[in-house]
Amino acid sequence: MSGTTESVGVTTQTPNTGSASRSGTLWCHTARMQIHILYIDECPNWREAGVRMGAALTTVGAAVSAIDYQLLTDAAQLGALPFAGSPTILVDGVDLFPSDGATSDLACRVYVSNGRMAGLPTVDELVLALRARGAAHSAG
Repeated sequence: MSGTTESVGVTTQTPNTGSASRSGTLWCHTARMQIHILYIDECPNWREAGVRMGAALTTVGAAVSAIDYQLLTDAAQLGALPFAGSPTILVDGVDLFPSDGATSDLACRVYVSNGRMAGLPTVDELVLALRARGAAHSAG
């Protein structure tokens, strides 16, 4: 993936809110997986997605050294990315919440959370998805 990457310590969990320095893919480096969050500036949920993902990774015992974010600013960037709206959370390049919702537009994502529509999953939903992904990863 292209772009400038900025690492932010997990304890901070909030990206630098300066201008273009936020560019780069969200990469949480663990011993077994890479976590990516793709976002657009117009959707406010990208910051909280990073905070919740950090909490979920801590809950499942994943060692995380950094969180980096990729700001998508042009629809042309989407061709090479499995973007389903902002924020899209990827584990090893695969959407943690797979759907048929891939988009070629810079748009906000809607998740089904606790039986209702929401702008991002809860920490518990992230934990369940990470554990399911880990079980599938171990079996595969």
